[in-house]
Amino acid sequence: MHGEYDDRYDLQSTANAYMHRSKFGMSGPGLNGAHLDFLGWLPMDRMLYFGRDGRQNYTLRLSSISVQHNETKGWLLIMIPYDRNDPRNLFTIELRTPNRFDKGIAQPSVLIHRVQKAGRSYYSVLLSQSRDYYELTEGTEWVTFLEPDISGNFQTIRVSVRKMYTTDADITITSTFDPEICRLGELRKMVLATHYGVNYACIPRMRSHMGVHEIDLQRQYFYHNFYSLRATYGANECKAGYVWRSIDEYDYVCVHPHRQENAQQQALYQAERRQIIEATTNSTSESTTSISHSISSNSTEIFKDDIIESECLSPYVPRNAFLGDDICVTEREQYLTNKENESAVNLLKYYEFFNGVDTVGP
Repeated sequence: MHGEYDDRYDLQSTANAYMHRSKFGMSGPGLNGAHLDFLGWLPMDRMLYFGRDGRQNYTLRLSSISVQHNETKGWLLIMIPYDRNDPRNLFTIELRTPNRFDKGIAQPSVLIHRVQKAGRSYYSVLLSQSRDYYELTEGTEWVTFLEPDISGNFQTIRVSVRKMYTTDADITITSTFDPEICRLGELRKMVLATHYGVNYACIPRMRSHMGVHEIDLQRQYFYHNFYSLRATYGANECKAGYVWRSIDEYDYVCVHPHRQENAQQQALYQAERRQIIEATTNSTSESTTSISHSISSNSTEIFKDDIIESECLSPYVPRNAFLGDDICVTEREQYLTNKENESAVNLLKYYEFFNGVDTVGP
């Protein structure tokens, strides 16, 4: 199977990747979207798990992951599920353009990868559009057929590139993937008064004489709530009952919902704490300047207000949830934040990707 090291749009495929000449030799390309997601290098508010909002057919703006994120406004990575038994198995849609590390790319291209579990780990595979091409360009589309439903109708996923721009693309995605509907080879068994909130269960035809068991109801509940259970999604999906802390759009630390709310509320108090810090610093500076001038009016030394915004006024301390996080919190909040960072890896639902269990962590 063509896998991780046969992706010409990913740095790991150095032997045959689309590289470009740089001052220090051949360089690039960047990483594909699936790997950027795994590393937490894509903002969560610009990744879309398709179908999660209830829509299955619409046009959206896709932005290039080859440029800095703050230079664009569209979606950076689209995830389209295709496996009702594993929401981590999905297709990813990304836009790559000949910029920065991707200068070796010939033209703006929409790429489709399939992320699929093989053994214990998940792998991403760049899908070809024909014998020699992997790119979708303006006016082209990609269609794939999924397993047929109980009526024999194939579910499909279609991606059409409507318009290409310098660092953006308008694409239309249509998916008939329905995790709840029974598949060919299954029977739809009606159930009554179940606390799982389902009124039928999909049972393999060969087991139809055995009736409906508890495990069948649990499985149907999972199918029925396939999208609503995705409070988090992608490579950094949290275990059940946890959500991303989301102090900023790159903060994928998994915490209890009440801790997410508490962490985000800390910023509301920062303005008051920062005003106190600035007022105190200004007051001290002005007092020092006044005394200095009264001692020596001929002094050439100039005292300036020195406002250190990252310094917290006692008893507050920097939270330090990540590099650059200077929100002032109590020592207790700082302690809890550090503990959350330390335990973050243990709360990920999928901690195995292209190299198996990642040994690099907190």
